[in-house]
Amino acid sequence: MAIKRFKSFVSEAASGGRPNDNTEKDVLEPRAKGEQDFKAKHKMTVTKHPVAGDHQFDGDRAEITEEKYLNQKGTGESDDGYADAGLFDKSKADKLAKKHKGKAVKDSGGKFLVQLGEEAVEVSDLAEGKVVDQLNNIVKTKSAKKVKFGNGKSETIDMTTASALVNMLNKLNPANSAKAEKMLEKSPEGMFQLVDIAFGGKS
Repeated sequence: MAIKRFKSFVSEAASGGRPNDNTEKDVLEPRAKGEQDFKAKHKMTVTKHPVAGDHQFDGDRAEITEEKYLNQKGTGESDDGYADAGLFDKSKADKLAKKHKGKAVKDSGGKFLVQLGEEAVEVSDLAEGKVVDQLNNIVKTKSAKKVKFGNGKSETIDMTTASALVNMLNKLNPANSAKAEKMLEKSPEGMFQLVDIAFGGKS
């Protein structure tokens, strides 16, 4: 009996594939009686996670959104998302969810959080217009506000940060000021680069 080389096994496998293997499902479908019996005994049940989206389990990047939760006082959006969200008993969470147009979701500890919908975010807290104008408005009103950027994202900016950025822009020559404003308009990331410069970091 001659010894077969690995190459011959590969060529046999390539030429002698199973006739029904047209799709991935055909390849994964059990053919042997024992495999079919095993599959018939084991059914899979999928239950949705109460808080996390499916993207955390299937890797779908299209579903990724930043969830917004009610703060501990129950007055508005929490500063750090889930990390500092308020925990309430069921009846209070249901009332707050109705008031803030959100939904009550059970936490692993048995308490309830209020997950806010997009329409529940305070519109009055969101500054509109050019980013530089929004920063000037924050300095003028001496209060933190959400600033909307050109890429559609928004970021809460406090008065100290806004003041540092405005002062830096005023000190720049017109050409550099125009470049900096363009960076500010694009995205929060561009703004954070300028914040580093404004507070004496990297340039």
